[in-house]
Amino acid sequence: MNRLLCFILTLTMFVSLMPTNVIAVDNFKTYTYSDYVIEYNITNEWENNQNVSITVKNIGAEPIENWMLAYDFCGEINGIWNAFVETDDYGNEYIKNAGYNNVIEADETVNFGYTLNNSMYKPKIVHAG
Repeated sequence: MNRLLCFILTLTMFVSLMPTNVIAVDNFKTYTYSDYVIEYNITNEWENNQNVSITVKNIGAEPIENWMLAYDFCGEINGIWNAFVETDDYGNEYIKNAGYNNVIEADETVNFGYTLNNSMYKPKIVHAG
């Protein structure tokens, strides 16, 4: 667990220093980092609710192990597939792999999604690991 926490903190600090290229097309955004790309797609919207589909692609040479994303969901997640929502001791929420998809090999992708209730706006993913 300490190794995972150390990895996440190190990656968070590293990613926060990296420039981010963002491509926005209506309800679809792509966030490009040094070793991975995240595609954020709102597949359906209704009365302050959204269905969101996320794809994480490893564009690096090494596998990404035990991946987790941290960002402001901009609403309440109600139902998630192929991942879990975890909360740390400080109340921060993260999207974490579902176990069976915890490794993203080089040039491979992982997909997950969720329904977002009371959505306020489309979030910017701030860091991943």
